[in-house]
Amino acid sequence: ESLPARTDFYDYSGNLASAESIAGELSEAAFKIAKIRDWLMLSSPKGQNKFPFVLSFQGYSSGQLLTIDKVKVGDTLSLFVEEDKTDGGWRSNYSKRYIYVFSIDSKGKMNLLFPSINSGNTENRFPVTDDNNMAEKRTAVADFIVSLPAGADNYFLLSSEQAISNLSIFDQEGVITRGPDTNMKGEHNPLEDVLYTGSKTRSQTIITPVTWSINKKVLRTYE
Repeated sequence: ESLPARTDFYDYSGNLASAESIAGELSEAAFKIAKIRDWLMLSSPKGQNKFPFVLSFQGYSSGQLLTIDKVKVGDTLSLFVEEDKTDGGWRSNYSKRYIYVFSIDSKGKMNLLFPSINSGNTENRFPVTDDNNMAEKRTAVADFIVSLPAGADNYFLLSSEQAISNLSIFDQEGVITRGPDTNMKGEHNPLEDVLYTGSKTRSQTIITPVTWSINKKVLRTYE
């Protein structure tokens, strides 16, 4: 879907300090837009999809599956991770992955929906399976109320065999000006270097793992 149509407007006071302040604000906005663009254009590695799951939505109260892409401000929805049977679905010899579900709204705000920042990587290893490694067909991960702004909201499902310890990559507030913190708790995932988009500095060495995937769905919000 399209990028935000514009940034905020900034008042110029006619002096050097005001000009420098506005230049800084516009620079930050440009990096935010770059981050959104990178996420919208990111595609899974080529090859067989070994994580056949997608996002689905249903009404929180009605329990009815959402079959259109239009939702109204104030609606309450439940968000699910659902098996995709298109190419045969989940197989018992596939490896589980850590999943991350997040959204980017029409004004560029980014929000991690699952897992929570507090729980980290303790509940997001998917799919949920039985004793025979058969996958649960549909698993609820979040409930949310559709809120302003109106427009196209993008919802992403990212999966990785290795956990992502730096969950700040899913945070749109501000632009981070340093590389990923490899001293954080948990082993560093090279995928974080690929996903560290919209930053002013990037790691010099980037190793792209192939054991990850991403897909998205769009909901169009109206008042």
